[in-house]
This record gives sequence, structure tokens and C-alpha cells, in this order.
Amino acid sequence: MLIDTLQEFNDLYNKLWQQITDENEVKNFINHADVTKATYLLKELVKINILRLSAFKLFLQINKNEALLFLKDWYLSRDLSNYGESQILDIGLMLSDIKDILGEKELNNILNCKEFLSKNKKNKWVKEAIMFAKQDD
Repeated sequence: MLIDTLQEFNDLYNKLWQQITDENEVKNFINHADVTKATYLLKELVKINILRLSAFKLFLQINKNEALLFLKDWYLSRDLSNYGESQILDIGLMLSDIKDILGEKELNNILNCKEFLSKNKKNKWVKEAIMFAKQDD
């Protein structure tokens, strides 16, 4: 029944939130996860917007190259003009994670990649997201 599925989803969501925000769980995941399986699952979480920011951060740590390709394909190469402010500002947090985890050079590579549509770079919210990512902590 639908009610049972909703309850199961809620229970699993809460369990996932607890584990994905637990430092020890995250370290264990990074050190022992099957990279191929983890890459697929984290990518799916980002796509369906379930704990997107935490999932993307883990994605960067598990499989940097695939995470960056995904960001280019899923966000930077798409027209963001119809995206909501909060979705675009999430991109700022993702870019900030790139800087924090991979370094400023990698952030600059992403910001200057050919996949990043120039019209996206002119978008007010994208500009704010980039400024947020570039600022010093």
C-alpha cells in the first residue's frame, strides 16, 4: 500500500540523513565504498534532489572526475534561466565544495570550462553563486 511505502521512504530518508551527515559514517564510506556503485547512487540522489548537497560533496570525494563531468552535463551546459533561485544557489554550494575539496585551481577550471554556457554566466543568480564559491572562508 502507498501509506506503507511512504512510511518506509520516510524512515529510510531519516536514516540516510543521519548517516550522510555523520563524520565517521562518511569517512568509512569514502574508504570502503565500491566506487562504481557509489558513483551511480550518489549521482541519482543529486538528480532527484534528495540530500543533493551532501550527496554531491561525497560524490566529489569518491569519484572526482565523474562528479565534475556530471556537474558540467547536469547543470553548467543546460540553460539555467528557468531554474529557481534556490537551485542555482545550490550550484554555488557545489562550486564551493569543489574549491574546498579539490582546490581553487579546479574551481577556476570548472568556471572556465567550455561546457559552462556563457548565457548561464550572465544569469544574476549564477553570478551570485560564483561569487559565493570564490569568496574566502
